[in-house]
Amino acid sequence: MNIHDQLIAEKTQLAALKARALAFERAAQKLSKILNYDDKFAEANAILVRLYNRLSERLRIGRYVHPSILVFVNEMTNGIQNLNDTSRLYRKCIKYIEFGPKSSAEHIRLGDTLLRQPLESANIEDYAHGKFTVDGALRHLDLNLEPEMVTTIDQQFQELRVSLQKIQNLEKIKDSEPASCSTLTSSQYSMPSCADPFQWLPPDLIANVAKLLSLEDVINCNMVCSLWRRNLLDMPSVFQKPLILCEDATAAVYYKRIKLVRSLVSSLPTHKISKLHIASTTSKEQLQHILESVISERKLIFQALEVSNEYMTLDLLFHALKKKRFRCPGLLSITELKLDIKNTMYNSEVLLELLPNLQRLELVCEKHALRENGYVEFQNTTGFQNLLHAAEQRKKVKNLQRLSLICNEMYRVYSMGEMGPQTFDSKPQLLHAAYPNLTEFQMANHSFRDGIEVDQFKRFLSTSDNLKILYLENNDDFTFEMLFNLIKLAKPRFQLESLTYRPRMCLVDKYELLEPAEYQCLANLTHLDLFGAFIDQQNLTKLLRIVNGDHTLKTLNVGETSFSLFDKPFSMSYIPEKTDLALEQLLISVDSLILGGTYRMNEFCLLYLANSLACVRGPDWALKYLDISFCGEICDNALRNLLGTSNYYAKPRVETLVVSGPKISVKTLEKFKSKGLIGKYEMSSEKWRQFGVNSLYLGWH
Repeated sequence: MNIHDQLIAEKTQLAALKARALAFERAAQKLSKILNYDDKFAEANAILVRLYNRLSERLRIGRYVHPSILVFVNEMTNGIQNLNDTSRLYRKCIKYIEFGPKSSAEHIRLGDTLLRQPLESANIEDYAHGKFTVDGALRHLDLNLEPEMVTTIDQQFQELRVSLQKIQNLEKIKDSEPASCSTLTSSQYSMPSCADPFQWLPPDLIANVAKLLSLEDVINCNMVCSLWRRNLLDMPSVFQKPLILCEDATAAVYYKRIKLVRSLVSSLPTHKISKLHIASTTSKEQLQHILESVISERKLIFQALEVSNEYMTLDLLFHALKKKRFRCPGLLSITELKLDIKNTMYNSEVLLELLPNLQRLELVCEKHALRENGYVEFQNTTGFQNLLHAAEQRKKVKNLQRLSLICNEMYRVYSMGEMGPQTFDSKPQLLHAAYPNLTEFQMANHSFRDGIEVDQFKRFLSTSDNLKILYLENNDDFTFEMLFNLIKLAKPRFQLESLTYRPRMCLVDKYELLEPAEYQCLANLTHLDLFGAFIDQQNLTKLLRIVNGDHTLKTLNVGETSFSLFDKPFSMSYIPEKTDLALEQLLISVDSLILGGTYRMNEFCLLYLANSLACVRGPDWALKYLDISFCGEICDNALRNLLGTSNYYAKPRVETLVVSGPKISVKTLEKFKSKGLIGKYEMSSEKWRQFGVNSLYLGWH
């Protein structure tokens, strides 16, 4: 090997030394921080608990894992950002326990040269003879690496390798009974007697760890560490978290979880699980068995039930209830129900009879179900027909407070004419009864083509005396004119706080002018969303005067409605002495303004907006939120017109600015941010819709 190759080899070895030394130093610093700060320490222990769960599954629940792994987990928390990401941590544990780092002596043996010493001819002899010792190299590299720490870390990894070997030996015991944490029945594979590795944790720290763990983690912990069973399960906050029975689990794993839940509930009769979430399953039959076992278990008490499953239908639920003759006392405790169903919402009235204490009901019909034609009726059983008849005859539902009827079809095909024969005609359900205590109602992607649905919705408005939030989006043949005519005819007694109306089609409605005296139920709105409604200037002015007469409006979304507000001929130097009446009603109290999707809005429109804000609120006007995304003609000059005022001493400010488009540069946004004119900016491609496409202009994906 010539001198040049030798120098390269020595540089490489010293680089490895530096990297290893810095890694050890970072691990020690991280461990020190964890020991000094309770929040980080709690996070580390939460990760440790999840790791214990994974290792206990590997060994069969109840096996003991050597406590020396605690040191390694604390070191590895430096790279863990998400508490759910324990699989990567587990793999690293196994890898490092098996192989570990090479001994420090091997890394230091050839590291007797400087890493960044220039390759000059005067230094070649020094390099060749190795005059720079290891200590000298460490001094030049500014490494504060204590030899004791290197020795300690090597010893720890040696202990971990021994622990892994014992774990692997334990796996060879196939038929033995689960052992306790401290002893094992087999002397051949016995571990040193050791107390519970969590027993030294103070109670307040256990409470902090509990906040970071799911209920499933706590249940698994109970069978590993007895102290956690006593301390965690005495905390009511633990049961306020949802229990997810299935994610991608097999049937065997699911039934093991059900068994754990049953034993937990039987041992703690005073606690109720806040939420039971049944997620994806491998088949329809497995989901049916899950529903039947949940319904039949008398001791399984939960307040909320959510089923988000591709096989879920109302018929499947009714079949599970049929075996209990539609008499299920366990359902009486449910106050919240969310079902993502595959087919239609037909016969959903029965849910109100089965769950008399229901306070919140959300039915989400998946997108592929809307292409099915016809309903799938449940078989003609006496018990079901009695429930259905009672539900249809019910005149009033007193307990229900929140109702959501969503057909979640995100790719609905638009047509300016009639609906095609392949499009599913989804009619709204559950509008036959009165809901005197209902405070929130959502309805999306339903059809109002028949007069029956219109009459039902009119009666619904007239009988919902406590309604506060009304959300209507993408409902066929439900025009702006129809909505306000129904409000006028129904003469509701409620006082809305939030109104969202997003029409199915972006068509200009022709209707008479609104009369403020007929819409007093809208007088105290704090949130108004009229995205895509295309209201003319006169009616928009009157509507804003109605809803913001007392200056209560804080959030306004007039995207694709708002161009008429800014379509004013003026020069760049024009500053209005008095702004438009509609803008005055709009800007006097609104903190969050969404103007997105206004295709023709340009730089002159934003100049008019800035001047109007200055006229109404003064030169130092401020908005918490401004969305001007998807405005086709917005560019950097438009932002300068909005925020670059001619008054040098004026300081307008937008806390959050949402923009999008190729004509806007990040450099301009950063400049405004450095001047304090904007707090933060977002260049997101997301649109404001929640359910379906609500704009012809925004029909791309």
